[in-house]
Amino acid sequence: MKRASLTARVTGVFVEPTSVGRPIARRVEDGRHLRRQRRHGRRDDHQLDAGDRGTERIRSLDRFTLDGNGQRRRINVPPAHVPYSGSTRRESHRGTDEPGADNRKSLDHSHGTQDTFVRPMRIFSGIQPSGDPHIGNFSGGFRQYAQTQERGEAFFCIVDLHAITIQHDPAELRKGTLDFTAMLFATGLDPERSTVFVQSHVTAHAEAAWLLSSVTSYGQLGRMTQFKEKSEDEEFTSAALFTYPVLMAGDILLYRTDIVPIGDDQRQHLELTRDIAQRFNSRYGETFVVPEGVYPETGGRVMNLQEPDVKMSKSRGAESGNVLMLDPPEAIRKKVKSAVTDSGSEVRYDPEQKAGISNLIELMTVVTGSSIPDVEARYEGSGYGRFKEDVAEAIVEVLAPIQPRYRELRADVGELDRLLQVGADKAREASAPTLELMYERLGFARP
Repeated sequence: MKRASLTARVTGVFVEPTSVGRPIARRVEDGRHLRRQRRHGRRDDHQLDAGDRGTERIRSLDRFTLDGNGQRRRINVPPAHVPYSGSTRRESHRGTDEPGADNRKSLDHSHGTQDTFVRPMRIFSGIQPSGDPHIGNFSGGFRQYAQTQERGEAFFCIVDLHAITIQHDPAELRKGTLDFTAMLFATGLDPERSTVFVQSHVTAHAEAAWLLSSVTSYGQLGRMTQFKEKSEDEEFTSAALFTYPVLMAGDILLYRTDIVPIGDDQRQHLELTRDIAQRFNSRYGETFVVPEGVYPETGGRVMNLQEPDVKMSKSRGAESGNVLMLDPPEAIRKKVKSAVTDSGSEVRYDPEQKAGISNLIELMTVVTGSSIPDVEARYEGSGYGRFKEDVAEAIVEVLAPIQPRYRELRADVGELDRLLQVGADKAREASAPTLELMYERLGFARP
């Protein structure tokens, strides 16, 4: 395949050249006209019908990739439910002491002038390049990223600075950074729609974290659940592990982020980010947008199949209970078949009494787009055996086009490096005004 067609390989869509050689991404998606209007500022969230305000469903995307014979092959990204944030893009430029306050100011007019320009919605999220990507990462991360990128100007970051908060292998960190970059593109991120970059390539992130630490309380950091859990597993607890939620806040706030697609396990950290933004704005003047979290309706916290009380993780829980995104089909079937369940046989969602089967039900909704009631109705009276088989086959099916796509992308290190360089350049340009404003607000004498 010629270098000119690398965009097709990276974006995961079938591309036809125009007369001037620029690719046209052909996507088949429901509601594309609405998203196009909103992307270009001609339609805002407040114009949705009342019936759509509760939950806006971003529908599944059909993307076309090229197989080894040059033929088009369809990849379907299952739908996610994205909660309506309750604010328009203009309204999200708030940042006073009141979380819901709308002072109609924008960082595009950072010295307090009235906001006369409504910018595109900003999306930001990040993922740590440690361990092997698993189905929990797909649920709370990859699938949300591919879908929310359609809503506005998106930034997705490989947060390698976060990965050193616990003891790590430097060689694995380098390898993991490229592994996760390839997986981001393989699962649907389009480098022409989204800015994808590595955190350490943009030094503004580390600078912002230090500045924001001055408005973050020791008590708040000490109450972070993930710090307590991870510190129990480590012989050596680093200061970085204690303070990394401040770095996460800097990641988000630098890009004037409106929405943050994340898993449920990051909810507490996002609330801290909002508190930090509001405190900074209150002390030093309007500086940050106060972001909203976007969480999956189901699958926000996928649990280990062998230990359903432990979140599926790269570092915790039984290895046999982690379904990896690059697992071969037989390994996936074996792991799901041996998943821990209760002694009953009713496929019913009850996280308290039936944690194992409830986890499998959520997994089924993640990979098929079905609702929990639909899954319960479909398997009423069928028992666990058939249900487990179908869950396994559904996972195998959704990963089938992703795995070869990942391997193809991962093999081209030069192209991955190029894309990360392009992303870093864009991220530096986007974050620089916010960082400079932070220094100004805090009173630093700048050159």
